[in-house]
Amino acid sequence: MERLFAESARLGVLLGALGIPWESLAAMVAAFPGELQGYAEFSVSDHDQRLGLMVRGEGQEFTHRVAHVMETQGVAQPRLRRFLAAARYFEHVNLFFKVEADADGVQEMSWYFRRRPSLDVAVQFLAADGVEDEAFVRRIAGLLGKNTVHFVAGQESPTGRSGAKLYFSQPDSPHAWGRIKAVAKETGCGEAWGPLEAQAGGLQGRFSFVSVGWAEGQRVPGFKLDVRQLSGVTIGRVVRGAPQDAIERIHLLLSLHDKEYVDYAGFRLAPGRSLTTKVYAAR
Repeated sequence: MERLFAESARLGVLLGALGIPWESLAAMVAAFPGELQGYAEFSVSDHDQRLGLMVRGEGQEFTHRVAHVMETQGVAQPRLRRFLAAARYFEHVNLFFKVEADADGVQEMSWYFRRRPSLDVAVQFLAADGVEDEAFVRRIAGLLGKNTVHFVAGQESPTGRSGAKLYFSQPDSPHAWGRIKAVAKETGCGEAWGPLEAQAGGLQGRFSFVSVGWAEGQRVPGFKLDVRQLSGVTIGRVVRGAPQDAIERIHLLLSLHDKEYVDYAGFRLAPGRSLTTKVYAAR
């Protein structure tokens, strides 16, 4: 119970700093009190005022609580059935669930299964979302030297917009940086790659994820790179020029978790657009 109080206090400080009403995430706290005492991940970004809260669990009962939260937030029945079908296939194991909210309430919900399925299964997973993009999936996997994906994921929103993502892991090896750079080139993200390449010394050689996504059946341009265990100093160098309040949000997240390093820093790259950053810290 002490852990739950600590997480609630941390959540309250972050909500206050971002101007988000407690009610926006109250359903999340009420639905997962046990999970919040185990694994709770918070996230903030340099480009919006959202706060993300993610929990992890498994078992059919946990799956049904996730579905209930999504239903109360307006997710349509076909998408709920889609999620439940994926949960059955992956045997309700290693399920992560995240809610993102801002001052206007819940904006997005995401669910992730960490089951390391084959590329064939990943392609079938996308097909269930109406996505026919097998050649691209296999091309990205080939560039990264992978024959499996680490996570399959879905995104939902109260407005009805939905999507899917695949996450490919990369080891803590300097050779991985060249593979990730090849993905940046393949996806036309050369301009957005610049700030990362300039700080390659502090980024390469760390375990990371490369994710690609689709929204409403269409591929989302670019990709996202999540890098493990980055210091606030390194992140600051990458996001140099970001608004001061964004920098303050990142430092607040670190200080609330008594951490010098974030668990992950996520860098979103897209053709013709500036790099955006999100940081994640968990207890």
